[in-house]
Amino acid sequence: MKLLVVITLVAISAAAAWPSYMSDEPDGVSTHQKQHDVNYAFYKIFEPLRDNRLAGKAASFNPVGDISMYKDGGVAVRHLMDELTHGRLLEKKHWAVATNKRHLEEAIMLFEVFMQCKDWNCVASNGAYFRERVNEEEFIYAAYHAIKHSPLTQHVVLPAMYEEGENFFYAYHQLLNRYEAERISNYLPPLQELKLDEPLKEGFTPQTTLQVRSTLPHPQ
Repeated sequence: MKLLVVITLVAISAAAAWPSYMSDEPDGVSTHQKQHDVNYAFYKIFEPLRDNRLAGKAASFNPVGDISMYKDGGVAVRHLMDELTHGRLLEKKHWAVATNKRHLEEAIMLFEVFMQCKDWNCVASNGAYFRERVNEEEFIYAAYHAIKHSPLTQHVVLPAMYEEGENFFYAYHQLLNRYEAERISNYLPPLQELKLDEPLKEGFTPQTTLQVRSTLPHPQ
């Protein structure tokens, strides 16, 4: 019993001596909660939010309802909401690339909103709201960079979103090597590289669909 009391007192003393114990500065929200919100925001990005708390924020939150939560007085969020309200943003389930000037500008608008938030509730609420309304890939780009640079997320671990692609190309490479070996063993010539910028000798009609259920473009 005495040992338990001593351990409890030591834990309390450690927490008092370390203000950021189990939480991030300066808003005091636990790292666990922040990590939870980030994981669910990025989870199955092309589908609705799976977390009830975040889904509730997405449905009821008004980004310009209380501009005191922003360091710039709501300048960034008003600009983004104006673009969204007038339908000038890239729609959901459309391809977005950082090399497209307009796509990058839209992602930066959302990034600025995140960076102007004073606390985590502001970040999480805006994240949930805009996740359900802006282009998915622009959201990922903006949120990913905001989490990397915001002082509110110093201890949040970003999901390694690149690993899925790396595993895909590794598996694809292995399958292609096996297929080439089978062709050679059956006295067939190696595959020729497919060049989409040159005329195709044979028809190419892939049955593959993209993650947004649209088909791959057919060469003309």
